[in-house]
Amino acid sequence: MTVFFEQNIQYIALIILVIFVVSGFNFRRNWQRKGDNWQRNCWFTGLSATACFLFLAFVPINLT
Repeated sequence: MTVFFEQNIQYIALIILVIFVVSGFNFRRNWQRKGDNWQRNCWFTGLSATACFLFLAFVPINLT
């Protein structure tokens, strides 16, 4: 399993970056519209964006 992550770390980081951007966009949209269950949706998207950011910021990505 670790060989898979070592060989495809660039693609995994790209997928996490896309999830981070989409979560941030959805967080902002939910906050502005304030529709049904907007607080729960903001919590979910905010936590997923935070988790993605922390992964990208603190997990070392070895590109060699």
